[in-house]
Amino acid sequence: MLKVALQEKLEAGLAEMNLQVSADKQAKLIAYLQLIVKWNQVHNLTAIRDPLEMVTLHLLDSLSVLHYVKVAGAERLLDVGAGAGLPSIPLAICLPELQVTAIDAVMKKTSFMRQAKGELDLTNFHVETGRVEALLTNQYNTRPAGKKKKNTLNITGIHVITFACNASAGLGFSLV
Repeated sequence: MLKVALQEKLEAGLAEMNLQVSADKQAKLIAYLQLIVKWNQVHNLTAIRDPLEMVTLHLLDSLSVLHYVKVAGAERLLDVGAGAGLPSIPLAICLPELQVTAIDAVMKKTSFMRQAKGELDLTNFHVETGRVEALLTNQYNTRPAGKKKKNTLNITGIHVITFACNASAGLGFSLV
């Protein structure tokens, strides 16, 4: 019964956003959401507890950038501070040609993402545990962004989506 309600809410949201997502990808998105619900009972992956709210606040919010990632022609995407894999796992599900790497410093979150990768058979999804500075230094072409931006690196050859979300400003993102 709940699975049907989740599917209906996902389908309605995708239609409202004018996104075409195949039935098999929608099934994987629902399976992913069910994994979040299951793991959230033991590990605090997300503050959202209602699965129906998760459809809107997790899946559909993550997919709100799908069009922009497609238009940018991204081949690789890095999700820094990925938490429960949002938006990286929904994007990896919907764009199997996109190589997605998610990084988080919290082991329980990366353990969850590895479990989701295996259960959902996401061959294009990769998980790293640690700080982004260490990953970037070892795997990507980077250089310091400048004296005034101490905590910023310029990354070449990869698309990075940054999200900003708060109650007053809503959801915002940039694709660089």
